[in-house]
Amino acid sequence: MATDTDKLAGQVMMASAIVFGLALVTILTAHAFEQLGGYAPCQLCLQERYAYYFAVPAAVIAFFAARGSAFGFARLVLVLIAVGFVLNAALGIYHAG
Repeated sequence: MATDTDKLAGQVMMASAIVFGLALVTILTAHAFEQLGGYAPCQLCLQERYAYYFAVPAAVIAFFAARGSAFGFARLVLVLIAVGFVLNAALGIYHAG
């Protein structure tokens, strides 16, 4: 039977893995459009990628921190990723508008 610590570790690890996967797919798709599709990104497009460049390795760090029972640190990293994505969303709204 799983303990509460095991459940918490699983939840944080799952959240980290989802963030990692989505951020990686998003940034790889953007690079594919650029390299294969011939789309030249503008300066704001490039700036909007910073949150993803941060999120990919940070999610890996959060995953292994949760695996090592450093839940507070893992949660902090996930919150920092979320803040980065919120700021990135604001930049995206400005960019689209």
